Amino acid sequence: MEFLVDFLSSNVAILLSIIAVTISFISYRASEKARIYAQEVQRNNDKIRVFEKRAEALSEIDKQHVKIETLRILNKEKLNLFNEFSYLQDKFPKEYQDTLKRVDVLLEMIGMYEGQRKQTELVDEGHDIAKQEDIIANIRRTTIHIEERIENEQQRIADMWRLIERENA
Repeated sequence: MEFLVDFLSSNVAILLSIIAVTISFISYRASEKARIYAQEVQRNNDKIRVFEKRAEALSEIDKQHVKIETLRILNKEKLNLFNEFSYLQDKFPKEYQDTLKRVDVLLEMIGMYEGQRKQTELVDEGHDIAKQEDIIANIRRTTIHIEERIENEQQRIADMWRLIERENA
């Protein structure tokens, strides 16, 4: 009987060890699957973040394009004033030359719009988010500068109209 108790106790210990190893192995496999799944989720999240940043960059490019067009229209209006009231060219020759040059620069910027959009659309998932954020920040800074130019041009055109009214009064 003692032999049977010793035999059972030693086999139970082995059996419990086997069960513990099996449970440990199953737990390891489950944690490994969870880790692989988490990595896949992270990759998908990274892709989504890149796509979100791409959409944000495209939106900023479109906003900037609208501002450039607005500035171009204002400069054309200013040129029309210079041409219609030629004495303004004599009174403000540097501003007239600057306006002529600015119209050309704005046309070049408008021409770059499609290329800028296409380049941004080509950004893939592997692209660095920080670099994308830098691009967006640069676009925003340029847009702010353009908005300031718009305000200056609007004010300058209003000043020119006041001068024209005084000259024609």
